[in-house]
Amino acid sequence: MQAQAAKLRSSRGWPSSRLGLRFVGAWLVLALGIGAAWPMARAAEAEEPAATESPVEEDESFRRSLVKGFDACVLRPLRVGQMLTGFALFVASSPLTGLARSVPEAWELLVIDPYESAFRTPLGQP
Repeated sequence: MQAQAAKLRSSRGWPSSRLGLRFVGAWLVLALGIGAAWPMARAAEAEEPAATESPVEEDESFRRSLVKGFDACVLRPLRVGQMLTGFALFVASSPLTGLARSVPEAWELLVIDPYESAFRTPLGQP
């Protein structure tokens, strides 16, 4: 039965190896990160004043676009990964933080701060 399912998956063009599945998973995570960052980029773009004909201002506008693109494509997915890693560390360390009565501080440091950095900070801002 499993052989038939594997043959059916490979005949449909789906990746049959673990490396292929990781590749598809990485692309899905990247697409979700860009999809989450896109509305923020559009909102930040609407807030900016219209560019004038000055070469200095055009250069500054181009630099801001590069910074926003790097933030949306590279930094935001890394920040989401930081948030997920922080959540896993919070769950793993919760017995110790419970004994120390510092669960709210650990939650703030490991989950809330990375969440705000990933989803609440405008594009291009540190």
